[in-house]
Amino acid sequence: EGGSGSSAVMRDVELFDVPAGAVGLGFKNATACLTLKVALGDDLPVGAPVFVKLGESHESALFAAACARLRGELGMASTPTQVVWCSPRINWAALADAANPKWGHGVRKRLAKALRETERP
Repeated sequence: EGGSGSSAVMRDVELFDVPAGAVGLGFKNATACLTLKVALGDDLPVGAPVFVKLGESHESALFAAACARLRGELGMASTPTQVVWCSPRINWAALADAANPKWGHGVRKRLAKALRETERP
């Protein structure tokens, strides 16, 4: 899990590259398949393709990461998961609009709500 009360918040543009042709994958949360600019552990090295999702509550993100770890422990299919607190600077609404012109508005609203209602862990 990234972030603490005393450290600077990383921006998504510092963590991820947006590959050419990338599009948003949802109509609500900011989601896309991007590329890591920084390592987030041994299983997530620089250059790794990653699924990124912004807009969930911190608690929901921690729950999803715990479920992924449990699936791995049980021998089920699981991917490396990392919860990272970051400030959105990527134009997530434009990525969503590239997939479906109706999605960008919902993504913009969800990110605004998440930023308004979520305290930094």
